[in-house]
Amino acid sequence: GNLVATDLLAGSFIDILRNAMVINGMGAQTLTGLVGNIAIPKQTGAATSFWVAEDAAPTESQQTIGQVPMTPKTVGAFTDLSRRLILQTSLDVESMVQRDLATVLGLAIQQAAINGTGVSNQPSGILTLVTSNAAVGGTNGGAPTWQHVVDLETAVAVANADVGSMGYLTNARVRGRL
Repeated sequence: GNLVATDLLAGSFIDILRNAMVINGMGAQTLTGLVGNIAIPKQTGAATSFWVAEDAAPTESQQTIGQVPMTPKTVGAFTDLSRRLILQTSLDVESMVQRDLATVLGLAIQQAAINGTGVSNQPSGILTLVTSNAAVGGTNGGAPTWQHVVDLETAVAVANADVGSMGYLTNARVRGRL
């Protein structure tokens, strides 16, 4: 065995399998170029309509406006490369490490966007912010049924939220079950 050469096929490098990055494809809006805290105004209440008699004025009502405050969050990753590794490897190790770091940061942002806790410097994710009108599928979500899908779509429609582009975000097991 000590006399048999081993060729390193660096050009056939096999990358690690990772979760798919799907948030941008689901229509998430990215805010770029921000330099500090921001607040996005939102309408929280509507005016009220009134039926009035002839020659009578309707009662005055007002819209109410609130804000969605946001503060910057930071996610990071770190890899240490030795000088010899950079000089002696047959792989483009710098490119591989940069690609890996960019991917793990992107996946961390996606995970936080979906299920961020809002604590320990983490942003609040969609699942953390859903507080009402949720269609419950059982303990820890449970195995989905057709009725769960109907309940989910009904809850979205009852909340008047079935507008714009919508989609389903799930994992491979649930997709297989459905």
